[in-house]
Amino acid sequence: KCTYKYRNESPTCPEALADKNYFLKKDQSGKVSLDIKHKYHAQVQAQLSICERPYCDFICWTTEGIFVQRIAKDEDFLSKHLPQLKRYFIEYLLPEILTHRLLVSSEEPCSASINDVYCLCRKEEYGEMIACDNSSCTVEWFHMDCVKLNKAPKGKWFCPTCRKK
Repeated sequence: KCTYKYRNESPTCPEALADKNYFLKKDQSGKVSLDIKHKYHAQVQAQLSICERPYCDFICWTTEGIFVQRIAKDEDFLSKHLPQLKRYFIEYLLPEILTHRLLVSSEEPCSASINDVYCLCRKEEYGEMIACDNSSCTVEWFHMDCVKLNKAPKGKWFCPTCRKK
């Protein structure tokens, strides 16, 4: 993962770890790890299950540092959340795979990976961006001009999709 909000800070900087929407958390002993309540944890567990792997290395990179955590497959988590993970696959991932929504024309060089696209427009990072405050938002980052914002609002902001929920 490459966090946009804290891209110019260490992945484990105090501001990021204090952010309730951030995916890394510090426990009482001071150890930093992926928050098991964050959607990235579910994503990692689903990928481990699908790929039939016992573990993976979760990496968060910023311009100021890197965080690496080895994450083991959690069978208890998977048994509890498998119906939700299957629903997510059917409702979100499969339609993207079948419609090729994230693929670019083979005539144009690919300048961005799937992880480098944001917003409803599915374009690369540019200009001012804003994060949706819904921790379950499937998009997370939006170009302010795409969501018709001139400046970031005070307080929480929810994207058009999450406002409808």
